[in-house]
Amino acid sequence: SIRMPHFGRFQMEKPASRIELVRSTLKENFAQHGLKHKDVHWRNIGAYRDHTGSERAVVFDMGSVEACDDASWVDEVCNRLLNPDKEADS
Repeated sequence: SIRMPHFGRFQMEKPASRIELVRSTLKENFAQHGLKHKDVHWRNIGAYRDHTGSERAVVFDMGSVEACDDASWVDEVCNRLLNPDKEADS
């Protein structure tokens, strides 16, 4: 039988504690495959436990993905997630 993981939302009390999970997912599942997700916001990020019981991040809303050979966008996105007020100022 196939077992589908349950994807839930991150608990947002401590977003800084989750950012490395998000960074890892963006690097491993997007940047390393030459892709850029252009709509990464907390509302599009969930969490699940993998087969080892480790918490992992998952990014929803795949309608805004494009080819990209530069992974620098991952750090930019993670910084924006941690400092959303700076985005509004720029």
